[in-house]
Amino acid sequence: MRKLTISIALLVFALSLSAQDQPESWIDSPDAYFATSAEKKEWTTLAGNAEREEFKSRYWLKRDPSPGTPENEFRNTVLERIKVADARFTNNNIAGSRTDQGMVFIVFGTPARVGNVRQPGLPSASSGGGNEPPGGRGALGWVEGNETTTTWVWDRDRTPRILDIVKMPTFDLVFITEPNKRTVNLQNPGKANELRETVAEASIVNPELRQAEPIIPAGTPIPMAEISSSTAVSPATLDALRTASQQNRHESGVSFGHAVILRDGAAAPVVWAWVPEAISADPTLRLLGLVSGSEGEIGRFDRPFEPSSHFVASQGGSVATAQLPLQAGEWNVALALERDGRTVATTTIPVKVPDLGAEWSASSLLLTGGPTPSAAVDLFTLGGIQIPPRADSTFLTSESLWFFFQVSNLPAPENAWIEMRLRKDGQPFGKPSVHTADLGPVEPGIWMGGFEIPLSALTEGDYTLYLGLKEDPQAEQARTWLRSDFRVLAR
Repeated sequence: MRKLTISIALLVFALSLSAQDQPESWIDSPDAYFATSAEKKEWTTLAGNAEREEFKSRYWLKRDPSPGTPENEFRNTVLERIKVADARFTNNNIAGSRTDQGMVFIVFGTPARVGNVRQPGLPSASSGGGNEPPGGRGALGWVEGNETTTTWVWDRDRTPRILDIVKMPTFDLVFITEPNKRTVNLQNPGKANELRETVAEASIVNPELRQAEPIIPAGTPIPMAEISSSTAVSPATLDALRTASQQNRHESGVSFGHAVILRDGAAAPVVWAWVPEAISADPTLRLLGLVSGSEGEIGRFDRPFEPSSHFVASQGGSVATAQLPLQAGEWNVALALERDGRTVATTTIPVKVPDLGAEWSASSLLLTGGPTPSAAVDLFTLGGIQIPPRADSTFLTSESLWFFFQVSNLPAPENAWIEMRLRKDGQPFGKPSVHTADLGPVEPGIWMGGFEIPLSALTEGDYTLYLGLKEDPQAEQARTWLRSDFRVLAR
C-alpha cells in the first residue's frame, strides 16, 4: 500500500467557497511563530505537500502537553491568541496576528503592563523665524516626528511563567507608532527574535515524537456483529427500533454515526454510538440494531457496550461500535442504546454499501479533526494515514475539520473532480465550489482524497456537507453524492 499524498483545500466561507493551496508560506504564518531555527531550516528542505503536512502535524505534536488525547492544548491556546490578535491589532489592512504587536502577543502572551509616551510634533518653520515653505505644513509634513512609543513590560509579579522560560527577572519590548504612515513596528526586532527562539525551544515538550510512529493507539479489531432473526430483543426495544427516526443526535447527549470504508477489495460498513461520560460508566449499556432491506427486516444484533479506541470526540465519553456483514446494496440500520433494559436513544441510519465492481463506487464521507501518519493496521488506517472518526460529529471554531472519501474503479482518477456544498441549519451556506479531487492511490483500484476546512470563519450551528463526485467540472450532474452532518461550537 502506497502512502497517500494529501491535498489540502483551505475553504474560506464568505460569499463563496474557494480553494487555496499555499503550503510554502505556512512557516511564516502565525501558526509557526513557535518554530525553532532548526525547524525553519528543515522546512526549506521539504518537497511536496505530503512532507509539509507531515512537518506541520509533527510541529503541533511535539508541543502537545497531553499526546494521545483528542485535544492539543498548546495548539488551542495558539489559535485562540491568533483570534484575539486579529481582533486587537489589525492595522493598515494587515491581519493583527501578522503585525509586530500580534506576533509578540501570540508568543509571549499578555504583558504585565503597557506604557505610552507621545513625542511632541516638530515646530513649523515660521515658529523659528523662517518662512513656511510653499504648500503649507500638510504638504511637506512639518508635523512628522510625533511618534508614540509603546512599551510592553513583563515582570515577576504578574507574568512569572514567561520569565521562567526566558530566564530573565523582567524584560520589555518597545513599539513605535508613526501616525502619518499608520504603522506600528518593533524598535528592536533582534531582541524579540532572540527571546522568541528561546520560547520556541521551550515549547517542545515531546521531542521524541516522530511522525512515523502511530499517535492514536491502535485498538483491537472492530467486532463483527452477528445479524440474526433469532437475536432476542425485548418487545419495547424492538418497537423502538422499528419506529426510530433519522435523529442521530439526542437530548441525552448520545450521538450515532456510521462509515463505509473501502479496503482489501471490499466495503466495510461500521456503525457506532458515542456516549458522554455521565452515561458510559453504566455497566448495563448495550448497543442493539435492526437491519432492513428492500425485502423487509433482515435480522437483529445485540452488542455489549465495549469502548473502542478507534475514535476521538470533542469531549470526554466512550464509543461502542460494530462492523456489519452487509453485501452491496442500500440498507436501513436502526440502532438503540439500551441502559438497564430501557431504551436511552434510537436512530435509523441509511447505509449504502457500494459495489466495488461498478465505476465510481464511493465510500461514505469520513470526518475527523486531523489525520496522522501511522504504521497501524486497522480499519481507519488508509494508505499509511490514520483517520480517527470524530465520533460525536462536533468540532470547535478553533479547529479544522478534515473530510476524507474513497473511490474505486475509476476510468481516469486524474480527471476526477468534486463539488462541495454546505448547508447550515437546513439553509444553503455559501455557494457551490468545484475543485479537482487530487486523488491518491491507497491500494489497487482504490483512491482517496482528503481536504481541510478551517472552522474559524464558521459560526455555531448544525451543518451538512454534500460532496458530489464528477468526471467533468462543467457537468451539471455528479456521478454520486456523499453527505455528512456535523456541529460547530464557538470555542
